[in-house]
Amino acid sequence: MKSIDLELHDGVLRSLHADYSQALVTLFVDAYLSVDAKVRSPVEINFVDVENMSCIADFESMATNSGAGNINYWAPAANGGSTYVYLSEGCIVIRAAEVRVSLVGGT
Repeated sequence: MKSIDLELHDGVLRSLHADYSQALVTLFVDAYLSVDAKVRSPVEINFVDVENMSCIADFESMATNSGAGNINYWAPAANGGSTYVYLSEGCIVIRAAEVRVSLVGGT
């Protein structure tokens, strides 16, 4: 799946993993895969060759808004650059060479 094809509006950010030695950041999210989808599906978003990352997130707000979706929307970078993930109370910015999106469990 291409990052531009993934709509994260009303998605749920479950966790974020940063591997500094590998310059890799992975977001674990549940997202609606189409406008007609009734349930969210688990998705991994991998940022490869990360230059830098900034994250401001209110943990209480993230937990409180997880039912309705704690991700407002995202602006994925094409061909490197900075990706912005706008949260219910915060923002994640990741500058990486590549963004890879994969469905968990092959759904």
